[in-house]
Amino acid sequence: MAPAIENRIYDWARLAQHTLYCKALLNNLAENSMTIEDSTDSNQVVHTESIQQLAASLIAAPTDHLKAEKFLNSLQDAKGIFRAQEDDIFDFKREFPHSFTDSYFAAICRLIFGFHNTFGGIVVLGVDDEKRTAGHNKKIVNIERLNTRLRELSGQSINVRHLHLEDEDEERDDSTSVDLLVVPKRPTSQPPIVLLSKIDKYPEGTLWLRRGHEVLEAGSGETSFLFGPRNIDQSESFERIEGYLPSRPSRVNKFVGRIDVLSKLLSWISSEDEPRKFLWGRGGCGKSTVAFEFASLVRAHGKSLQTADGNIFDRVIYLTAKEKELNTTAVKIQDTEFRDFSNFDELLKAILIASDYSEEEDYSPLSREELTARVKELFTYESILIVIDDIDTLTTKGEDAGFDRLFRLSLQSSNTVRLLYTQRNQPISSENAIEVTGFQREENYREFVESCCAQFKVPLPDEKYFKNGLKTSTECIPLIIETIVGLRKTCGSYEKANQIFLERRGAEARRYLFEREYEALHRDNNARHVLATIAEFGRPASNDEIGAIIRIGGDLISESIGEVIDFFLSTTISEEGETKYFVNPVTRNFLKDKTNRLDFGAAIVEAVRSFRTSGRKKPNEVVILESKVDRALSRSDLAEAKSLVSGSFPPKVSENASFRMLRARVFAKCFPQLVAEARDDFRFCIDHGHENAAGMRDWFTLERKSTSLKTQEEICNFVISGKGYADTVKHEFIARKATVQYFLGKDMGPGSTDALPLLSEALKLHTQAYNFFYAQGAQTIENFRYVRSTAFSFLNLSISLNMEKEFLRVIKSIQKQEGFLPEPLLDPLVEFSEFVHQGLVGKGDIARRREGLFRSIKSDAASGSLRFERKELSRKFEAKILRLSS
Repeated sequence: MAPAIENRIYDWARLAQHTLYCKALLNNLAENSMTIEDSTDSNQVVHTESIQQLAASLIAAPTDHLKAEKFLNSLQDAKGIFRAQEDDIFDFKREFPHSFTDSYFAAICRLIFGFHNTFGGIVVLGVDDEKRTAGHNKKIVNIERLNTRLRELSGQSINVRHLHLEDEDEERDDSTSVDLLVVPKRPTSQPPIVLLSKIDKYPEGTLWLRRGHEVLEAGSGETSFLFGPRNIDQSESFERIEGYLPSRPSRVNKFVGRIDVLSKLLSWISSEDEPRKFLWGRGGCGKSTVAFEFASLVRAHGKSLQTADGNIFDRVIYLTAKEKELNTTAVKIQDTEFRDFSNFDELLKAILIASDYSEEEDYSPLSREELTARVKELFTYESILIVIDDIDTLTTKGEDAGFDRLFRLSLQSSNTVRLLYTQRNQPISSENAIEVTGFQREENYREFVESCCAQFKVPLPDEKYFKNGLKTSTECIPLIIETIVGLRKTCGSYEKANQIFLERRGAEARRYLFEREYEALHRDNNARHVLATIAEFGRPASNDEIGAIIRIGGDLISESIGEVIDFFLSTTISEEGETKYFVNPVTRNFLKDKTNRLDFGAAIVEAVRSFRTSGRKKPNEVVILESKVDRALSRSDLAEAKSLVSGSFPPKVSENASFRMLRARVFAKCFPQLVAEARDDFRFCIDHGHENAAGMRDWFTLERKSTSLKTQEEICNFVISGKGYADTVKHEFIARKATVQYFLGKDMGPGSTDALPLLSEALKLHTQAYNFFYAQGAQTIENFRYVRSTAFSFLNLSISLNMEKEFLRVIKSIQKQEGFLPEPLLDPLVEFSEFVHQGLVGKGDIARRREGLFRSIKSDAASGSLRFERKELSRKFEAKILRLSS
């Protein structure tokens, strides 16, 4: 073989990073490219160009029939037998597919995708696998339909060409026709094509390339080849451009997966005029690693990568603001060894230094305007890709990151300037953002775990832990995988490493992943409340369930979820089609630790526990409905509240006492009131032993408006005798019952003796309620007024009936029951004393009775049998009696 050809093949294989493939290619070339001087066998293929050269020539000119014939002849011997062995640039198939959905078409699609992603290729249709003869394709080649189907599956136009060839040699068998499908090589400026939807056994996202006679799924080691020029006659060094790159940011040496993200970045620089792009995603998901890999690819192959505006990059720069990193071996946060900038001025200086703008100038004394002017000048001389890593180290501190100024400079430049930022939070504009997540494909996840195990020299986890425990705990985030695999080295087992990580040893890692973003949340704490609630649920929670715990309204809850959805929260769709939110184990442990340290944490923990407990007694549908109705009522939106409880519900809701109480409360508040409907629901609840203070208040108010005093008294008795009401609620309804008794007495008319026991009972009950609330330190202004006015009414009625003795009897019974008299009774008792004292000047039975009452009061005041709670009031009352006596 000629040395020049051999050297070219070695260059080719070196570019492809595939040594074994190189050897196979050399052997194939030795078999299929012998010159006429090398051969004496009449059946041997005889030509002066290699099959690969003829194939490449046809791929470059796919409509040239002469080149097609030369290529076809190179594959056959003198008898028309296809002796050539399939290799990286051509393949034999028996026929064109009958269907564009079956397994045979899937194999054709796979082959075309592989050719297109590698060097291009030719599919020779009509060749029998065993006989190796032509003429076996009986299916008409519909190239338009084929290209349409390929575009549907790839999202790109491959534009396969079709050539039909008939052999005109009369000595050969008839039916020697073949069809050639000429697959072009993917341009360097276009990203590799991937399968966008599942076909046969091949899943969505599969990326193929051609290696020798095989079509293989692209592995992580193929990245440089896939994104490079894929030229046979050019070395890698020919494509290299200037670059300023640090050491690899990942401790795991092998770059795994993320080809989809690299493809999007390649599309950005080659076909979009947007000067700025953001790589964003949670901490530890590999943003910096992807950005570094992309920068490395551009540096290695920059001269073959044409930008959207027709330029070629002169330089690529990678700068980082990262201050902290996680040491996955010690599971500790530590300062980064190298940081390029900590503010916008330092970023401008770093760009100038990395681009070798000046070897002599000292940038330290320059102002921002002077630095900006020099960067602007730099952009007029060079086309540059600048990767700015971890920019939110600045933004979360409130530092000016200079987004707008660099953006304007890139737009003003006559060259191509592209800015690639990495940050954790999603940018405001999603159009120029690419999310980096944990490993989405099982193959990538598995490969990364294997790489970590190999690097840390620990055994692979067993299949059960691999598919469940590790995947669940890490959420397939590379940094967490790396940390747990690293812990395995000192823990003895993966299960123990996993447990230690989720508990004590993982605290630093969780802080690294989440602390900065958590502390940057809005100061109103709504988002923190939402996160704490979801973490406490421990399962997916809906907006309504969250609203049942933190009652800030649906709009604020949605706004808070929007603030944290792409960083802390994951989503799932319920069977009913409702979106629910949850946090994965690592995130949950971080949030629960935060919740325990915050003022509102204990309240949320108890609220969730109460919600879940109430859910056991009543359907969660009712709990959620209660929350919605409460919010509507707090806004005085009675129409909304009525709408929520009206309509048809399943029996587990409609026959639930909590729901009936809720509906009764709404009906009681409606205008006009739905009195009969509300009463029916309230009585249902009473019959079922359901106790609800707010509901009973609403029922009482309803009946008060409908002037049903007897029903009001009945409601009060339900509460007073109830077992589930607090003492405060019971005394509230004792006071309400006193008011009912008062008005029942008033309704008897003036001078009615039947009114006297009603007013007597009202006075006792009002006094009991007043004393309770007074002892509790509560507001008692209204209770004071009720006691005093009721006492005067009772006194006046007893005097008018000449039954003033009843007043003193009731006063003494209150003294006996309570142990003292409250202040509101002082003035009525003084007035009673003055009244009976005036009776001493008269004669007859009435005068004698009143004289006896006054002496009794005087004696009780002196002995302390009638005393007030406060000593000064007792002394004041006693002094008044003494003045009357004198």
